Amino acid sequence: QHAPFLAAVAPMAAECPWGEEWTGGEAVAASLRPPYCWRERALPIRAYAGEADWHSSSLLEDFRRLAARRGQAAAVQHTEVLAVTDWPKTEACVHAWGERLQLSILRGHSSGHNCWDRVYACEDIFG
Repeated sequence: QHAPFLAAVAPMAAECPWGEEWTGGEAVAASLRPPYCWRERALPIRAYAGEADWHSSSLLEDFRRLAARRGQAAAVQHTEVLAVTDWPKTEACVHAWGERLQLSILRGHSSGHNCWDRVYACEDIFG
């Protein structure tokens, strides 16, 4: 409903129950009236999840599908590992499909689900 008014999104430890619009393929999505048929293609998305979080276990596959729907290769275009904190040692494996689609998976974080505390505390690293 509000998608046409968003500038970007940054979901934290999120999972999305994709509906028929997603699983029905491109033909179903293209048959829908705007904004659905174009909103996920244009919206910059930078998501964050803990590696041990079972809620986000399919995020990498979700992002591959988003990349394909945007006309990009489904394969990750760039992967970078960033040191987030030394103690406790936490790293972020950043998967990117260009500047507008990025997924950061935090490793070594004490809580697999609650990753936003590290992200917000280290904004200089994540941007």
